[in-house]
Amino acid sequence: MILSIVARAVAWSLLLPLAPLVLLRRWLAAPRGGWVHLGLDGEVVEVAPPRPLLSLGPPSRGLSLERLRELVDAMSVDPRPRGLLLTVRSLSASAAHRTAVVRELSRLRAAGKEVVLHLPSGGATGELSLARGASRVLVGRETSLGPLGVRAVGVYLRRALDQAGLMPDVHAVGAFKSAGEPLTREGPSDAQRAQTSRMLDVLHDDLVAGLAAARRLERAEVERALDAGLLGADDLVARGLADAVCHDDEALSMLEGERASAPARAVGAGRYLARRRRRATVRVLPRPVVAVVAVDGAITERGPAGASAERLVGQLELALSHPRVGALVLAVDSPGGGVLASEKIHRAVARVAEKKPVIAAFGGVAASGGYYVSAPAHVIVAERTSITGSIGVVAARVVAGPLLARLGVDVHVEKRGAHADLLLPHRPFDDDEQALFSAELSRAYDRFVSIVAEGRRLTTDAVRELAGGRVWMGVDARERGLVDREGGLATAIEEARARMGPRGARAVVRSLAPRPPVSLPSLRALLRGDEARLFDLARTVLGSRERVLALWSGGPYFG
Repeated sequence: MILSIVARAVAWSLLLPLAPLVLLRRWLAAPRGGWVHLGLDGEVVEVAPPRPLLSLGPPSRGLSLERLRELVDAMSVDPRPRGLLLTVRSLSASAAHRTAVVRELSRLRAAGKEVVLHLPSGGATGELSLARGASRVLVGRETSLGPLGVRAVGVYLRRALDQAGLMPDVHAVGAFKSAGEPLTREGPSDAQRAQTSRMLDVLHDDLVAGLAAARRLERAEVERALDAGLLGADDLVARGLADAVCHDDEALSMLEGERASAPARAVGAGRYLARRRRRATVRVLPRPVVAVVAVDGAITERGPAGASAERLVGQLELALSHPRVGALVLAVDSPGGGVLASEKIHRAVARVAEKKPVIAAFGGVAASGGYYVSAPAHVIVAERTSITGSIGVVAARVVAGPLLARLGVDVHVEKRGAHADLLLPHRPFDDDEQALFSAELSRAYDRFVSIVAEGRRLTTDAVRELAGGRVWMGVDARERGLVDREGGLATAIEEARARMGPRGARAVVRSLAPRPPVSLPSLRALLRGDEARLFDLARTVLGSRERVLALWSGGPYFG
């Protein structure tokens, strides 16, 4: 600590003569009356993963909410830029993350800045939903938006498995624990239909109400536009959902109006932030830290992708032991995973919560194992459209006996021990094994209920009424005590600062994600999209300790 302070003091003395130049560059980060231009072409995430120091791969075209919040903070206090031009070419984001983006855009507008949403390639419901935070909307000429509306898609494999000679063997605790239904049914159960219907109602109402307010339209007008399904650029303007149609190279000119003699001046968001971040001097005394740990993806014991317990426990132990860390924010965007891995992460979070404030921030999905690891948090924050709950346990496998018989394959097993071949895929469980396995699932379910009851300060009976594997939207979870506040990561950080006391106002926010080693682009770079979720799921199902029992949120994919 002493050496660090001395080094900072030396750096401060060396940089002091350059302070006026640095301050001038900060002041001139954006042209006066100009625009900051932010491009988005891909995924929206809470916290951007750190890149290798010498990565040769292309930079991500997605957007982290962490960076967007920093940009809004900088622009809100900078009198020079007139506003933000957000160009969205494609968007991959959960409803909760889209809500978070809209909240930040609205915050920038509340600071007196304009926000222009530019959709040069058209889009679908996701892209249109960002108009809820914009003051103007520009769409590309000869483009269209659609399909419009919210939907739930479930793929059911029972008939296909029967034809292949494969027999699903699914065990679940909770009437709403529907993760195994695609293997055992030809369509959704009544319980699954009920919770899916509620989710769609919340998503649809948020979309319609937000667009009606932002575009100054009646709800009925917005609903008629969504029911049209596919709208061309000119039709969007006629219906009041957009303001103008333009080519890509006309967007900046349109920001200044039709009578402008020249296009508006703009600076890229990356360059603007780099200049605004630059400090004139170095702080001599280190500041306290709000540590952010991201639980992103399927929960596994170890692995290169997803929420690896091996990696997360190390980060949580650092948050516990480091003297500058005054509070922990757990950014959760996970559908769940293995029981053992979830238990390890839960234990590490609980240890931090004994010494320091812990706030959980739910992203698009924080269900099943994602809720399990968050239960010890002092406060849980979720968006209205976050998917959470799914307090239950499911186990699934596929029995290949019928297929093997059809192929003329005979399996002969020699064993010592009545159930030594319990998990071999050639036969289903017998009655004794079914009882053994049911008891194991019940034990895991009781443990899940008890840790939620302890973390949320509820009785186990009250938790059981909310459990049963039922998935809740954030707005419903808050009404039932599973969530404390509405909001996203920024709200969680605000809560963490408040719980740190007076020093919270001086605290800096730091992600504890380790930087990847110096390397060429590898398989990790190929697994940043939906493929990563599939990889994590495969590892959870096939891993040696996790292949049978899992905490996994059920339900369809929400588009």
